[in-house]
Amino acid sequence: MVSFAQDLKKAIRGRLNKLTPENYDKISKNILEMEVDTEERLSAIVQIFFDKAVDEPIYAPKYAELCKLMFEKEVPSASGTGKASFRKLLLDRCQATFEKEKKDEEEIVSKQKALEEADTEEKKKELQMELNERISKTKRIMLGNIRFIGELFKLRMLSIKIMNFCISKLLKSRDEEQLECLCKLISTIGKTYEEEYDAKYQRAVAESKSSGKQPHMQLTKLDVYLDEMKKLSQSEDLSSRIKFMLMDVLDLKQNRWVPRREGEKPKTIDEIRGELEKERLEKELLSLEEDIIKQPQMGYPSQRRDGGRDDERKKS
Repeated sequence: MVSFAQDLKKAIRGRLNKLTPENYDKISKNILEMEVDTEERLSAIVQIFFDKAVDEPIYAPKYAELCKLMFEKEVPSASGTGKASFRKLLLDRCQATFEKEKKDEEEIVSKQKALEEADTEEKKKELQMELNERISKTKRIMLGNIRFIGELFKLRMLSIKIMNFCISKLLKSRDEEQLECLCKLISTIGKTYEEEYDAKYQRAVAESKSSGKQPHMQLTKLDVYLDEMKKLSQSEDLSSRIKFMLMDVLDLKQNRWVPRREGEKPKTIDEIRGELEKERLEKELLSLEEDIIKQPQMGYPSQRRDGGRDDERKKS
């Protein structure tokens, strides 16, 4: 039997599949008007926003905005006592994202071991394909989640303390996949992180003046992490691809977090229509070319040499 929560998920996904910059306000209003009065339904929405942000990274900022609209939403807890909040469910999902990475790594290691122990070429080929697919999927999910977490922070739904933890964890691993996530995260949050750190530092200085104590910060300045990334960019143990990514982040910082080239953005309805029209015309042209090729070749009279009919007359 299909539950109401499942029906709700289907309805929300259907609307989000039609999301464009022009209809964002209409669709977000429509979603907010839906009946979400249980923890199961509220949790389902959090899951959908994360899943969609991973599947459609260019829409991650829009899905973060939707989370902001629902951030204060509360419903009766499934336990029967107290309230379940969108805020808490969102934080739990972010934490679960990092915990799941460990399980994914263990699964990949297990598949690698099975590949090494395979006794036939056919089995090795099959396991290698499975391993490649798993690694590709894990990487896509990791990068999508980390960008979405960054977008949530930019809208002040996650604290700078959480970002501090995420950066530190990713930087310590020295794993290339983790370092790629680190580059994605800092590229996303760098400007906001520095602004929030500076604001907290100014408050700490003001408090220290009134108390007579030295300002105390439990956060790490972003420059400390960037210095470590600069050292890594010169490491011989990392691939050129990752070293270039690290240098791109450092370059972004030097340019005051303004990208030198504009990133991919969600397409407008007019752009989508234009692409569809272009695709239609290309198909028509291809079909026309195929029809021409299929037509039988028409025969032409062969040209006579040495003057043709005039020569024949001379012979007669």
